[in-house]
Amino acid sequence: MKPVTPTLQLHRADAALAALAAERRVSTPFATAGWISAFACLYEPSSLIAVEISHADQSLILPLVIDDVWGVTCARSPGGALANYHAPALSGFLPSLTSETLERALAMAGVDCLLLADCPGDICGLANPLAALAHQHSPDAAHGLRLKPDVDGLLAELFDKDARKKQRQKAKKRTEFGEASARFVEAGPERDEALVMLLTWKAARFAAMGISNPFASEDVQATLKRGLANGSLRLFGLFARERLLAGIIGSVHQGAFSGMLNAHDPAPEIEKTSPGEALLLELVRALGAEGASWFDLGTGEARYKSGFCPEPMPLYDLALGVSLKGRIGARLFLLMRAMKGRIKRSPQAMAWIARARRIKAQF
Repeated sequence: MKPVTPTLQLHRADAALAALAAERRVSTPFATAGWISAFACLYEPSSLIAVEISHADQSLILPLVIDDVWGVTCARSPGGALANYHAPALSGFLPSLTSETLERALAMAGVDCLLLADCPGDICGLANPLAALAHQHSPDAAHGLRLKPDVDGLLAELFDKDARKKQRQKAKKRTEFGEASARFVEAGPERDEALVMLLTWKAARFAAMGISNPFASEDVQATLKRGLANGSLRLFGLFARERLLAGIIGSVHQGAFSGMLNAHDPAPEIEKTSPGEALLLELVRALGAEGASWFDLGTGEARYKSGFCPEPMPLYDLALGVSLKGRIGARLFLLMRAMKGRIKRSPQAMAWIARARRIKAQF
């Protein structure tokens, strides 16, 4: 039997966004035209491409941004580290994808190498075709929660009787600050005010920990504001009367909510009532009421993440060289990611990093 030869297309700039928006595709929130256009100020519009690989009625579109790193033309995911996961948008499952096919598509764009971190093993229940290519495990962990119509029953599965009793006690304590409520913040002025508050709290938290703030630049803050305005991001808040106690911003698409930024009021009297936990409880309830199907809190280990999101999400790193220097660049990328993984798995190394950050925070 003659081997199947997929059809290749390359879309650039606005045509790439149009291709992503042309038909309903299964994708993560980070491979949608709305999300990518919201983050447009982080890259040159002319550097945006979308590689389309199709056969019959099955296809994938992989949005990428091209940049130059030490003389190597690299293709990466739009938004970089601000995107939780990197994967193509799918129309059906494409079983015929091979590294040779992807190399030919990248060569059309003049790319030396493709560098993708944190690729999920599946996309909304469909296997990610990229996971069939040579890859290595990501150093980052991720977990999610498959939502159910019976939200109270779901939360009872996540938290035992004692935990739920403590949650009720803290909820009662928060009423001392005013009538409690939780909701998606949709109105523009109120939403912008809440965004400023979250960014302020987050900046203070990062500074106290000695960690660089990825949301510090005006460009990144503008992208968040634009994403909230075009609906690719949503902001959910926990309130006492009109006072915001905690909030979270997440990317949304096809019933999935993927948290990108969350923060709470650092005032001691607020912190001891666990506003962050209460925020996530109410968010899960609100998503369930809307009929959402998936919830996650992005990559990285944290006790609150594993508490709300018990389902592991396998993540992979993929690097594919097209030219000789691209193959060298791809290899270096994978080596650096593997080194990051070894550091994260070493308690001694992580303890040293924590001490270094505490010292940094003092200056």
